[in-house]
Amino acid sequence: MDITQKTVLRYFLGTLEKQMEALEVSGISPFFKGYFTHGELIDIIRWMYHPKDLKQLNLNAMHTDELEEMVGNDANILSYFIDCWDTETAYRESLNPEQVWITLEKIGMETHYLRSKPITKWDTYDYANYRSLRLRSGEIQEVYGIYDRMVSQDDVDRVDSPPRRFYGTRELAESAMRHMIEEEGFEEGEMHLLYTYKAT
Repeated sequence: MDITQKTVLRYFLGTLEKQMEALEVSGISPFFKGYFTHGELIDIIRWMYHPKDLKQLNLNAMHTDELEEMVGNDANILSYFIDCWDTETAYRESLNPEQVWITLEKIGMETHYLRSKPITKWDTYDYANYRSLRLRSGEIQEVYGIYDRMVSQDDVDRVDSPPRRFYGTRELAESAMRHMIEEEGFEEGEMHLLYTYKAT
């Protein structure tokens, strides 16, 4: 899924989530009856409720129908999976030893030197090397944004107001920038394209 598809889907899912919560419909759709495993239903319920509220319940001993009733409605299911998506995206953009291992394992490079080198000791070369490995594994992709001319490539990940949209190819970003100049009154040279990396 490219950056545009992902951003558009995430936006519409968030909008749908708010609409569904406002409707306050009880019960889950027939589609989801018997759809989730016992363990998946328990995961949703543990996400929905505070642990102290579940203390008296033995979720593992409960029947699937009872667990589905506790889930309540489709809005709760959607909210849970949106949260899972957001958490996974944030995790994939983070840097930690476990993520390094997962990346190396994914591309069959379990013996790569970065596996045993502490992240606190990484230098610029190590970070660039790891980024290349993540690109190769498909975990991240290079994307392009339209930035004010004053923003340099080194500042891309530190700007207070990043672009509203990122583009999956340089050509698409150039086309959007041309449109801004020709149709929206921006001046030539007022902005430029810079790249960054986003989780897929």
